[in-house]
Amino acid sequence: MVLGISNKTSNNCKHRNCKIYEGDYPFYTPFLRTILNIIVFLIGSYIIFSEFGLLAYTVYLAYCLIVFFYLMSNRCVRCHYHGKLCSTGIGKVSAIYKKDTVNKFVKGQWQNIFLFLVPFIPFVALIVLIIFKFTWHRFFLLLLLFGVVSLTLFEHLTLGCTHCYEGYHCITKHLPALPAGRHRR
Repeated sequence: MVLGISNKTSNNCKHRNCKIYEGDYPFYTPFLRTILNIIVFLIGSYIIFSEFGLLAYTVYLAYCLIVFFYLMSNRCVRCHYHGKLCSTGIGKVSAIYKKDTVNKFVKGQWQNIFLFLVPFIPFVALIVLIIFKFTWHRFFLLLLLFGVVSLTLFEHLTLGCTHCYEGYHCITKHLPALPAGRHRR
């Protein structure tokens, strides 16, 4: 039990030191992911607002909110961690939607592309702006966004994916050399 949260594990995995969380993830995993996601969103928002103005920022914010609720209602409801503390922390929040017991989590993984666009839109915008007019401020923001997104992906793959109950079905199982071994059959 970590911080009062049960992280019941399964020992079905054949990898050494493998721990699959069947219940809640330890609190630090979704806490760290949430902090990183907020930082990515804030950097992206700053880029969009400072370079393109209020209207573009409003559209970007609306897009982010639509993606968040869309994925919660279409992906999270199929997940084993629906109603539980998952690696993203959204599993608990997704309990506002009824659990989908018919479809598997793996169905609709392509929908994650909408989530990847949240940092990708400001990243590409900055590259285009740097090509037209280079400033050190833009270059710094590009490196900062790239760094935080890289940290977020590293955290996701090491603290989230390697302990995920859905790991056997997820596209991340094809990624090589993850710490603690990836759950391949």
